[in-house]
Amino acid sequence: NCRLVCDWITSMSKNGFNVKGDYNDGDNYGAFHTQQNVRGQIRHDAFSSFIEPILDTHPNLTVVSCATTYKVIFKDKVAKAVQFFADGKLHVINVKNEIVLSAGATGSPQILMHSGIGDADNLKKYGVEVIVDNPSVGSNFIDHISTSLGFRLHNEAPCSLLGSGLAGTAFGDSTWAKKNQKLGCPDMQYCFTAGPIFQSAFNSVLTRNIVPFYPRDTMLGKLYRSFVNYFEGIGCPGGSLHAAANKILTIGVVLNHPSGIGNMRLRSRDPRVPLKMNAKMDNQEDLDRLNEGLNDMIKVLNTEPIASHVETILQPQGPGDNMDYIRKKCYAIWHPVGTCKMGEADDAVVDSKLRVKSVSGIRVMDASCMPYIVSGNTQVASYLIAARG
Repeated sequence: NCRLVCDWITSMSKNGFNVKGDYNDGDNYGAFHTQQNVRGQIRHDAFSSFIEPILDTHPNLTVVSCATTYKVIFKDKVAKAVQFFADGKLHVINVKNEIVLSAGATGSPQILMHSGIGDADNLKKYGVEVIVDNPSVGSNFIDHISTSLGFRLHNEAPCSLLGSGLAGTAFGDSTWAKKNQKLGCPDMQYCFTAGPIFQSAFNSVLTRNIVPFYPRDTMLGKLYRSFVNYFEGIGCPGGSLHAAANKILTIGVVLNHPSGIGNMRLRSRDPRVPLKMNAKMDNQEDLDRLNEGLNDMIKVLNTEPIASHVETILQPQGPGDNMDYIRKKCYAIWHPVGTCKMGEADDAVVDSKLRVKSVSGIRVMDASCMPYIVSGNTQVASYLIAARG
């Protein structure tokens, strides 16, 4: 817990945020140090946590890597087999009991569509035989949307912060939510992060971890020099890209419950072609909430003790109407949910036991089942769906 993060949390508290120890204990309103899934100083993912430990102890488990699932094969609306591509050829595995589909909020609806479950008009357009006409497959596409505030420090950030990813976080309500929303959970999240993420996460990784180690005459070396020029252009002189990156931090302003809801549809008969994503990120109500969040964080950065660390705010230029900036710097943060939503109503894809409706022998267990998006990262919620399923 470095001093920089502690000072940011203190400044958040002076602007109305409670300071708590654990955002998974009770409600998650307030400002916090971030909890992370780490073992041996390395992020511990789902495969490392749940699959790898049992690879040699469960003879009924076979893991096929570098494979793409094409579709589920049905007979009389009963799931009988799975078709997938691996090692340069198609494979078919017959099913004795049940198929569990866990390909995520983009993969699961795509597999169902290629299997004949989805919007009939869309499936017929690409020559897919319709088994169940359900336009809800691929609909209800919800993601957290975000914009970012970038600022430069007087001194380089401490090593304890660099490389830590999301170091501090906070949850609260916008003015709109306080007046209109009755979810009982925060509609805004703020993410205190090392590096110039306000440009892109890709830039941040390159600047600190990759390009400084490549000679100038290589492709990446030339790319490195272009980043040097960029950082000098925003006021980090001296030609040290590594040092420049270490002086720049980001606060992500995240809308947890956007009003815009999109959909996904087939755009090819080829299962390797991704779905067409129709995202809704232009809702004025959502943009207003992001603008308010940016202004709130500008106010925080001008509040001691964090203010003493901040040399200047790089983007946006100042408080007020930042709509043009938001439209250019608004992005989804890859927490998609809802495209195979659970429920008992006719517009649901799976029932309360995660069984795909109108067929048998197949269930969906991943973030696509969530009818609404959670107020934070979707990873743990996806683990819970798998555990309870």
